[in-house]
Amino acid sequence: MLLNGKALISVSVLGEGEGSDLAWVVQEELKEWFGEKVAAWKHLRTDLIKEALPTQEETNLLGFREIGGVFVCGDHAMCASIEGAISSGKFTAEAIFAIS
Repeated sequence: MLLNGKALISVSVLGEGEGSDLAWVVQEELKEWFGEKVAAWKHLRTDLIKEALPTQEETNLLGFREIGGVFVCGDHAMCASIEGAISSGKFTAEAIFAIS
């Protein structure tokens, strides 16, 4: 949504980093996606939130785990996204139907 011709861009990054250095690294990455116009964007702030997103290394290719007859699924089981959560739930439901 634009307000007075301006838009707010929010970026989530996995890992740890220092505020000003992290902002520069993210801006350079965004330039690859959106071009040089990113250089004119103004950085407002950086919030470091520990464990805000699951790390990608902890993912499971099946999309779920079974622990003592309980199926555990969610974005943490595939990839840190809404798509990961939806896919994980789908794979879990298919696995439950297959054993029913």
